[in-house]
Amino acid sequence: MNELKEMIEQNAMHFEKEFGHQPFLTGVAPGRINIIGEHTDYNEGLSLATAINRWVLVSIRRRDDSTVVVKSGNYNSTYRFEVGQQTLDETMWHKILNGITSIMKNNYGIKNGFEAYIWGNVPLGSGVSSSAAIEIALLNSLRALYQLDFSDTQLVLYSQETEHTYLKVQSGLLDQYTSQFSVGNKFILLDFQSITHRYIPANLMGYQWVLVNTMVKRELSGSKYSERVEETKKAFLLIQGKYSNVKHFRDLEQQHTEVLEDLVLRRRMLHYIQENRRVTNFVNAILQNDLINAGNYLSASHKSLKENYEVSCEELDFLQENALAIKGCIGSRMMGGGFGGCTINLVKDQNIENFKLQISSKYVSKFGIAPEVNIYKSASGAFIENHYIGSAEKPMLKNDITI
Repeated sequence: MNELKEMIEQNAMHFEKEFGHQPFLTGVAPGRINIIGEHTDYNEGLSLATAINRWVLVSIRRRDDSTVVVKSGNYNSTYRFEVGQQTLDETMWHKILNGITSIMKNNYGIKNGFEAYIWGNVPLGSGVSSSAAIEIALLNSLRALYQLDFSDTQLVLYSQETEHTYLKVQSGLLDQYTSQFSVGNKFILLDFQSITHRYIPANLMGYQWVLVNTMVKRELSGSKYSERVEETKKAFLLIQGKYSNVKHFRDLEQQHTEVLEDLVLRRRMLHYIQENRRVTNFVNAILQNDLINAGNYLSASHKSLKENYEVSCEELDFLQENALAIKGCIGSRMMGGGFGGCTINLVKDQNIENFKLQISSKYVSKFGIAPEVNIYKSASGAFIENHYIGSAEKPMLKNDITI
């Protein structure tokens, strides 16, 4: 039995133990790694990403009343509320549940509540998008449970709406889109101007992705993220005021930044423009089996995130610099929003164990903290596992739902 199948069965068993009956279905959504193209998604940029072999699972069953009861296996706690009920609760997964349920009620008029058991092995707070995986798994579960008619793209947009409206994070679409649309053994090249994607063969030629978690997360990360969103929008409007032919972020060229007298704003836009170019160059390198140059683009991305976008930190810089000094590592950069979280490293298979030992030893010597080191493989995106006994049909007919 493969790992994911066993996890699905375990989650359904936990649901039955908690609620006394079997779930109708389980929604599954993976975490993700962003390979290159950082802080570009909220400005119509390019990113190259892949879902990973870590998942969030939502086993779920409809109720006849309007009450929602959800047990979190990871937090070992239960949350209960009424459909459409707003809350001042600041617990992250509570806000996600409230937000998505409210969006479904507002758009599709659902009135029935549900019971759900949520659990997964996507590391929390380590930059591989555990919150987006929860959102995507839950949205897929509710769409199937209530037989709602919206597309995968709309599902991703509902996830982003949850982030913006209920979590107060002005995120782009990278995390949710990757979790929904990824295909195993492929990279997904995301174009956030057209909201489209294409797949690139994930040929790493004997290398693997190794993530090293700093085990720190700065409280300022959320505020600085929003600050970068505002800075880049301000810079874009200033450039647009000088160049009438600049209609979209992707129209920007490096020479356009010269009109920005504020050097901070100029550096922010330089990162954006050059990062999009690095994504394209990285893809070309992969297609040409040029892993050395691909690794160089990763490292160049970190330099820009550190110096132009200023979202790195001492711990991330230490890990990135020391990773490149270890045999077999050909590229390294910080990944995610910044100010903590993890680095992503491209490491040769035969050198991985030595890499793990050396990078951990160096980090402990410097900071007195043991980093978490994980090796990830690409995986496919979200799907539904049907538990409905005695039928291959979906769990409910449309006329069986009270809306």
